[in-house]
Amino acid sequence: MRFKNFRTTPIRACSNEGHSIYFKPFEEMELPQHLELFAIEKGLVPLDDVEAIAAREAEQAAAEQAAADEAAKESAAAKRARTIALKKAAEADASASVDESAE
Repeated sequence: MRFKNFRTTPIRACSNEGHSIYFKPFEEMELPQHLELFAIEKGLVPLDDVEAIAAREAEQAAAEQAAADEAAKESAAAKRARTIALKKAAEADASASVDESAE
């Protein structure tokens, strides 16, 4: 799993098994599975989880944007329908008044 040091200071740590890790500030590095829990305990951030969360948030934002776009299209279509109906009603009134004045 990939880890990243988001701190401005380096992280240097040694495990009880004799493994040591060193991350420079903002450095990313792949660590073996047996060091993952140790790295998290020392303050490193697993990027796989961060990337999965970011992907889910991007997917949710895209779905919300699509819903907003669809609502805007429906609103525009309703406005157009109202405008057409009002124009037809105005034309019908105008033609009815012209017919009445002709008599």
